[in-house]
Amino acid sequence: MNCNKLYRIGELAKLKGVSIQAIRHYEKYGLISPAYVDEITGYRYYSRTQFIDISRINFLKMLGFSLNEIKEFFHVSDLSSSMKIIKNKYIQFHAKLKRLNILNDRYKKTISKISSISSLLEKNKNYIDIKIVEDFYGIEEKVKKEANWHDFEKLIAKAQNKYPFYSKTGNAYSLIQKYKNDICDKFDINAMDGIIIEIEEKYKNYDYVKRYRIGRAIVTYHTGDIDTINLTLDKIRMYIRDNALTTKGIIYSKSIVNRFITNNVYNHIKELIIPIK
Repeated sequence: MNCNKLYRIGELAKLKGVSIQAIRHYEKYGLISPAYVDEITGYRYYSRTQFIDISRINFLKMLGFSLNEIKEFFHVSDLSSSMKIIKNKYIQFHAKLKRLNILNDRYKKTISKISSISSLLEKNKNYIDIKIVEDFYGIEEKVKKEANWHDFEKLIAKAQNKYPFYSKTGNAYSLIQKYKNDICDKFDINAMDGIIIEIEEKYKNYDYVKRYRIGRAIVTYHTGDIDTINLTLDKIRMYIRDNALTTKGIIYSKSIVNRFITNNVYNHIKELIIPIK
């Protein structure tokens, strides 16, 4: 094997499966240097050493190292220090993997929920029924007064700080608004009692996570602009009267489709859950 052979940048790029631009970028970062530069033509030539350097770069990038981290790692000269860096990187990777697993579950849940409810409303746009609603888990923050948007955002941030994974893996899409209000009385959509960040059941033993036992409840959906919510509330009131039902004075409102999903307000869907006695 001829270990002294030199290669042009195009040959190096082709043999290592990287772009010429990437090699030049690595050079700017100081990760590799040509073995020889022709003073007349300016052509760069690379040896076996640069082949190994690019393999090292690819390996460390696979482990999640940034180019700056790779540059620092190249200056580490003992095994103990190298292993400490790699172990720390693994800890970061494991935390990221945990977040990705949460996101994977939320992807599936979100797609399934939107698909099933959209299909239901296509068949019956005025759907309303009594169901046994499954328990859910969440972190709740109380609203002390009629909340403006500034207060609302502060409450979301406060709830997020109680559940670090949430702020890394989600957003206000899964927010549930809670009202302590008899729907048969005057109802103000802005007068919330609390906000709830819904949490997966597997985190039910975490601090601040509360279990919500709903049981029998009226379930219906408001579609379109929130300004027309009173039409849906009137439908619920009529259903309560016609079926001689008694509510528990609590209403849960959850956005199924909102601006996180589409800008078209006419496609927005809110799930309304009214527990009954």
